[in-house]
Amino acid sequence: MVVLVIGDIVDSRRVGDQRGLLAGLASAVAGLPHANSAAATTGDEFQAVYDDPAVAIREIASLRLHLLDESPVDTPVHLRVGFGVGEVIGPEPVDAGAPGQSGPGWWHARAALDHVRETRRAWPQLRWWIVGDPEAAPGLAPLRATLIALDALAARFDATDVSLARGLLAGRTASDLARERELTRQSVAERLHDHGVYGWVRTLETLSEDVT
Repeated sequence: MVVLVIGDIVDSRRVGDQRGLLAGLASAVAGLPHANSAAATTGDEFQAVYDDPAVAIREIASLRLHLLDESPVDTPVHLRVGFGVGEVIGPEPVDAGAPGQSGPGWWHARAALDHVRETRRAWPQLRWWIVGDPEAAPGLAPLRATLIALDALAARFDATDVSLARGLLAGRTASDLARERELTRQSVAERLHDHGVYGWVRTLETLSEDVT
């Protein structure tokens, strides 16, 4: 079984520069370093294939930050993403965007994306979700809780928070970020703590840590 990703751009039809938007998405998706395969597909959608859900979540988080921080158009690009865990029917190896593929893994990814599109009262704005085969359900429950918590934290981010979160995920320290932005280390550290950026990044890092 593999982890399948289907994502799209929120309100893409409202963007005037469609050529720039889709070219920027395609370039960003093609640059995902840990995906087995990744590609922009039809319209404003993209697909990716991973072996591990934690790796997939962290890398898609980085993709989301990238398109917000370095938008290819004059407005931030917000993504919706569905993760599916399950088998794939079709040619091997599983290839994002390739024809002739179907099966539960892709169906689950589509169901997860449809789930994100629904509006729910008293919920944070969900931007990603994960669905899998019944036997995978026990392992998916904590991942779903993590996705909800991450979106709740990210809802408070402004443009500076997004840029700082992106830097932390890339391995930079608070001192590095302060120096690059010509800010004091204390002001950066306070923002990272007070705005939940540290918590957001540490949560993503914890997903990939070995259980002790």
